[in-house]
Amino acid sequence: MFPTRSVYVKVAGIIADEIRNGHFRAGDRLYSSKELCERFEISGKTAVRVQDALAKMGLIRKVRGSGVFVNYLKNVPDLSTKQNTAVLRRIVFFTHADDQWTEAFQKGIQHRVNQLGLDLRIEFITKSAVPQDVFKAYPARADEGYIVISTGAGMHFATGALLLSPTVNSVLIDYIAPGSSCVVTDNFGGIRQLVDHALSLGHRRFIFASNFIDSLGSLNANERELAFKLSMESRGLRGAVIDSGNFADVIAALKGPNAPTAILFPQDEPALRCQKILRDAKVKPLPLVMGFDDFASRESGLEHLTTLRVDRTGMGAAAVDILHAANNANSRNTIARIPGELVIRQ
Repeated sequence: MFPTRSVYVKVAGIIADEIRNGHFRAGDRLYSSKELCERFEISGKTAVRVQDALAKMGLIRKVRGSGVFVNYLKNVPDLSTKQNTAVLRRIVFFTHADDQWTEAFQKGIQHRVNQLGLDLRIEFITKSAVPQDVFKAYPARADEGYIVISTGAGMHFATGALLLSPTVNSVLIDYIAPGSSCVVTDNFGGIRQLVDHALSLGHRRFIFASNFIDSLGSLNANERELAFKLSMESRGLRGAVIDSGNFADVIAALKGPNAPTAILFPQDEPALRCQKILRDAKVKPLPLVMGFDDFASRESGLEHLTTLRVDRTGMGAAAVDILHAANNANSRNTIARIPGELVIRQ
């Protein structure tokens, strides 16, 4: 069929056009080497070169023992080249079945979806299914909007085609990723509220204790530490950061000269542990210990912890609003910061 020397280039070009034109969808199994040989009358060696060329173009993935699949990141509808006139009809919500905060996010999503008269579909992604889900990426539709809760790299990997393409109407909750609109808690406003509360009680010397728990995502951890430093600098206050993860270092700082009188943790669980450790160590006077997230709401002792309660229900509702607004304006570059609620407990 192809009397020139660059047979594999021409065959690869034909298949590339088939992929781009929608003949194959994301996750579809591509022609096997045998099928390539029969369809294009080429040798087995040339068929391998065709597959290698398509892989270098980023259009396919070769999975050992399984076959060749269309690349989930490349095969996304290019809505930017034409006016998207489709009306948003459905919200698709991706989450892990075992995520403890799903209920709060889903409550906000469901309430706003009902108000807007949209449909809602829940897609659960289990950790064991992530490798398969990568190659069976959810096919993006112009009349759907996609919401993903950030629960780690596995979730990002499984939903990468939806999150990383700037042409797909998607929102990532609790993290920021280029190509997708995002909803995060207002870490800067939250830290400011906590510091202002401590100031109202007469505290002027602070500790920010980071790195005492490994379940807080890097975005929130980094932002909250930066917000603390900015709060100290803007108010001319003395604030030290302890990031060793060792509570003995906190106790040593409290027993030193000019001891801090307030300790701020970027999450509730280590703040509760710190309160107990300080009482057991008979540190006097006890400093004001504050948390963030209301993350340990099911733990005992929280009734004595001042914290910043993250509005997860509001974050879910905001994600729906972003999708609805983006559908109308054909814009997909929004980052929304949702304020939390200061919870003062004595």
